[in-house]
Amino acid sequence: EYLIKNITKDKKRLAATAQLYIAQGLYEIIKRHHADIKCPASEASFGHLMSQQSIFLAGGIANNKIISSFFESKPARNASRSDAGGGAYKNRKAPVGDAGLSFGQIFYHLLSK
Repeated sequence: EYLIKNITKDKKRLAATAQLYIAQGLYEIIKRHHADIKCPASEASFGHLMSQQSIFLAGGIANNKIISSFFESKPARNASRSDAGGGAYKNRKAPVGDAGLSFGQIFYHLLSK
């Protein structure tokens, strides 16, 4: 509604607002369905992250500053842990974009074996 009412106004602000709306919508979808997703990672290797049911960002979404900042600002589901940071992570060593997405797919495949 806000976007339509202000379609002739500041385009940069509208674009930022649209990206924030996308982030909020994705976050709601993930919150609703996250418990249904089973990760093949073992407790021994990644249990400290998996037990928080954190969100891992890759691909183009990790490259979008507004969307990734929104996800990183959300608290981890297990916020009582002393090491619990934000509820979303993105790889700082693998590139964002398609290369990072491919890296994540390979990583997931190796964990599921």
